[in-house]
Amino acid sequence: MPQDLLADAREQAVRSQPPVKAAAFLHLARVLTKVDFAEAERLLDEGLALAATLPEGDRDVLVGEAAALAATISPRRAFMLAREVFIDRESVLRRTLFNMLQHGYIPDAVAYLREPAPGEAYPFDAASQAMGCAIDEEGRLQVLRGAIRAMRRQRSPGDRESFGAWHHFIRLFTRHWRRLPADEARAVARELVGWIQGQPDSRTNASFTSGSQKVHFSSTHEQALFEILGPLRHLDPDYAASLVQGYPSLSAAAERFPYGRESMDEAMHAERPAARRDSIEQPHYIDVGRRLIPMPEAIQTEFKEAFAVALSLYAADSDPDHFNDAPQECWASACEFRKILYLAGRHEGPAAARYLDRIPDPALRLFAQIECAAALAGLPPLGGRSLRPGPGGLQDMMYRPRERASARSLVDVAVPIGQPPRKPSLTPSRDLRVSPATAPAGEGASGGSGSDFIEIRNATLKAVVSTLHEISEARIDWPSSLNPDARYDFVLVLPRSERRETMLRLMREGIGRHFGVSISSELRPRDAYVLTAPRGIRARRAPEPSTFEFGSMGISAFSTGAIDLAAGDAERSIGRRHPPIEEGLVLREILSLPMASSDQDQADEDIDEVLRRFRRQLMTPPRGGAWIGAIDASLTIAELCEAIEGGLDRPLLDETNLTGAYAISLHTEAASTLDFLRAACERLGLVLTPEQRDVRTLVVRTV
Repeated sequence: MPQDLLADAREQAVRSQPPVKAAAFLHLARVLTKVDFAEAERLLDEGLALAATLPEGDRDVLVGEAAALAATISPRRAFMLAREVFIDRESVLRRTLFNMLQHGYIPDAVAYLREPAPGEAYPFDAASQAMGCAIDEEGRLQVLRGAIRAMRRQRSPGDRESFGAWHHFIRLFTRHWRRLPADEARAVARELVGWIQGQPDSRTNASFTSGSQKVHFSSTHEQALFEILGPLRHLDPDYAASLVQGYPSLSAAAERFPYGRESMDEAMHAERPAARRDSIEQPHYIDVGRRLIPMPEAIQTEFKEAFAVALSLYAADSDPDHFNDAPQECWASACEFRKILYLAGRHEGPAAARYLDRIPDPALRLFAQIECAAALAGLPPLGGRSLRPGPGGLQDMMYRPRERASARSLVDVAVPIGQPPRKPSLTPSRDLRVSPATAPAGEGASGGSGSDFIEIRNATLKAVVSTLHEISEARIDWPSSLNPDARYDFVLVLPRSERRETMLRLMREGIGRHFGVSISSELRPRDAYVLTAPRGIRARRAPEPSTFEFGSMGISAFSTGAIDLAAGDAERSIGRRHPPIEEGLVLREILSLPMASSDQDQADEDIDEVLRRFRRQLMTPPRGGAWIGAIDASLTIAELCEAIEGGLDRPLLDETNLTGAYAISLHTEAASTLDFLRAACERLGLVLTPEQRDVRTLVVRTV
């Protein structure tokens, strides 16, 4: 038992500042359960009492951490604390239940999950975890029925619907439906179909992969129905067969895999060599950024890469110009250092304590030391909450919505589900139909698309032309005979599926014919902002970002309410039921047409072009009274200019001659995009000059 390590950590905690001391006491209490349970409870009480005296933000955060940590000591106290949580309550409840299950308080977690608390969001992922723990069959059945009751309650009139909730429930049901009597399971399966079809059908680019087997779906209805096809086919084969016929892509997938995911898994099992079917002990890894590094390699290099990532995060957390105002317990760097020391303790024993000297901050070193002691005591690893600096951090969580500012996150929340992307009931033609918009301008643009249609409603002409030609509105010259701010409906319904480029060409040609204009790209002399880097750039090089991970852009506006966009989830859609989303983003989403070509066409498309188009779609610049106040992402300078240019009155030209991507983290109090650009130049060591240049311009002429 790491008595010396614990005693030293406790002495350090006593000497620490109150927020650090309170958090350290809570973590120490968990480890002390292995030595003196009564003392662990006493220290938990002391940590809670100290947390209650802290300023509002620190107190609210630490109450949530206390609930999750109390779950490792006293489930009763944990549930009481969870009810007091103000910030991120649903996440705290999930972590509380996960910690109970990991630390052996399985009956307490089951008791909660079998009787859903009125008014609380039900943690379906925690229910899935409980089903896999060492509880008896009756306990598993109680959890499953509790989840079913919770799902029915959340789907009742007046209750908030959550796509994530019923997605987790589908996974839970498809894995465990056989535990129910057939009639009961059949009723739930039919209800699931009704729930799925009751949601607006939205365009997606989803795929299921199992071994070499793969299926694609462009409809969220078909994607979800494929997931429940297995139990539905077992329980109600005639109904399943009739349901499948109503969805072309689902029908094609069901011909290959009649029982959905179940059939895919069986096919993968059959194709796998017999020698590989046996259970093999999996090696231990540490996740470092986007890599999984085997523990022998990590130990051999003394966690070199892991410490590099953690120290980089610490530099961001402690940057005086961009300081993380959350309690240090919740810094991203604190989580990384804790992870390193826990795994080092598990695999190297007491010798792991030598790594503590590599942690520069005393508070983060203390937290890591306690986690190392937890590993030496044989406790399971402990997750935690990570709050980042700037937009999306502590202040945004406490005071959202705030006047004048809303953070636009590209990684956290899905764009609201909206109008179903059903093919319009029009006679197929290769001609674009254009008509004046009938919806109020305040509702914003909406629409959908598929492999044989594009529908755009209530969009300005300038936004559609800008998106179709992939050029900013600042670079378009319009004739006086046209009003580019007028709103129209644009509908293209084709006789058969076409490639993306063909569909976009037909859209461009149709706009030219309808409005009687020609559109060409020309070099024209224009006032512009020119960006140069005479002394290089003060930013570190970054690896090219992956398709699904980009960072965030903070948008400010003279309005309230948050605009949240998702880059990490392939299931994105648009509509009118929610406050209008940025028009450029809506149009780029509709015209991205991720499933508009065949599988072979997609395979032939250059992956760099796909990546470029997807990233450009997400980094939509602000318009309409909004401006950029922050960017935190890995971008090339050309991409940075493209994101900023939409908020300027003239083109922004990149003449820096800088190549590759850079880790750009800028958070300002700018009152305009131009102010943000000037602040960015000052921070990055770039030079901004207003000059005249020959600029590639989209010229619209009447014919």
